[in-house]
Amino acid sequence: MLKQDVRQALIDNMGIPIIQTRTMAGAVNTAYLSAGAGSSVICLHGGGAGAVTWYPAIGPLAQHFRVIAPDIVGYGESDKPDASYDKAYFASWLKQFIDAIGVVKTHIIGLSQGGAIALQFTLDYPEMVDKLVLVNSGGLGAKPPFMSIAGMAWLNTFPSSFANRFYSRYILFKPENRDPNHGRYSIEVLKSKGGKRLSHKAEALQCRPFRKRRYAA
Repeated sequence: MLKQDVRQALIDNMGIPIIQTRTMAGAVNTAYLSAGAGSSVICLHGGGAGAVTWYPAIGPLAQHFRVIAPDIVGYGESDKPDASYDKAYFASWLKQFIDAIGVVKTHIIGLSQGGAIALQFTLDYPEMVDKLVLVNSGGLGAKPPFMSIAGMAWLNTFPSSFANRFYSRYILFKPENRDPNHGRYSIEVLKSKGGKRLSHKAEALQCRPFRKRRYAA
């Protein structure tokens, strides 16, 4: 299946009407999904794939909120520029994305690497965050197990279904519950132009200490 086909299959699996659109977050053409109405909740996925990682959660959340799930810069269908990809870069991109979609204050849910980004954003722009929810967040000082690092390196260097299955054993509680299209899409994103630019920086993003914004006196 083509990359767009497996992505669409995951979106169809959400079981509710999903709006697929784009906006310019600064210089980054950013793809995102949205659904529901009410107070906004921005969902930040972990490393790999993109916004479709939230396929099990967008439907239930959209019953109560306006759910906005971007493909974080460097992932999914968003631009993958040659950039620093550190916490400050991601926090700046997120600020520009939120401004671009016209949201003033929002709840944020961050998964894994997305949690590290959400934490840095909250430190830098606390006035824009209502509630912060972290799901297996990176950036809290824990060192990932060796086998998960080895699996990530293998998958990012030589993307394949075999490498993906190996990696999944060490990052998912029940890999058998994962929609196979999510793994397929993750591989296709890595194979796309610029898709590997984040591969050697993902561990550092999760483990480095946070930088709090300094204000002029």
